[in-house]
Amino acid sequence: MVYLQLNTAAFAVLVVATKPMTRFTDFREAAGRWGYIRAIYALVMTRLYRHLGFGFCRVTGRPLAIRPILTAPRNREYKTLTEAELLGFSRDPDLDMMEDLVRAALKRGDVCVGAIQNGVLIGYSWYAFEAAPHLDGLWVAVAREARYGYKSFVRPEFRGDHVATDISIFSDDVCMKKGKTFALGFIDTHNFASYRAARRAGARTLGYACYLNCGRIFFSWHSSGARKHGFRFYKPEPRR
Repeated sequence: MVYLQLNTAAFAVLVVATKPMTRFTDFREAAGRWGYIRAIYALVMTRLYRHLGFGFCRVTGRPLAIRPILTAPRNREYKTLTEAELLGFSRDPDLDMMEDLVRAALKRGDVCVGAIQNGVLIGYSWYAFEAAPHLDGLWVAVAREARYGYKSFVRPEFRGDHVATDISIFSDDVCMKKGKTFALGFIDTHNFASYRAARRAGARTLGYACYLNCGRIFFSWHSSGARKHGFRFYKPEPRR
């Protein structure tokens, strides 16, 4: 297995495609929202990940003590979801929450904060306090004082309603009680909506990271800002 870990200065590029732009209507919708230059960039980066396993992201973070004001309506509740609730919600295919992944995350000690409106789970985010799996055998590690936010989801009809932002803010108390002082995550450079939501929650860009994960070839690079907070992509050696 060819394995390269690059931690010195190199050019920064990284993408993790969460929803490939596969149809012309997807491209036209993106162009209408973000402009043609950004839409073309998202299309190129999505293809690079799909065919070469190449990713480019910005590493974002904020101190957990900074808490912007929540803007949630009165009939919406934010809470840490219990195992029973999560397993129940995992039966809903629209939530993209598989039972085996839920059980594995809870076993690692991860927590899930959700937004419930009129008895319906409208959005959620998972938070890890140690290393957590990403995609295609990759894992993400962060500094001991940080909590790592991953796997966020909001029902389509509630997107644009600041649900993800409010979940992130609400999770501060949960994470601070576990001794964490900093919120850390990463966002695909072509995921403009998520970056806007992160900025709304008070996050800023700390650095960049990139990786290539293609078959037996893997390398990763992290800027000094990302390394300062212990952020890194890595691929565990297979068990023998």
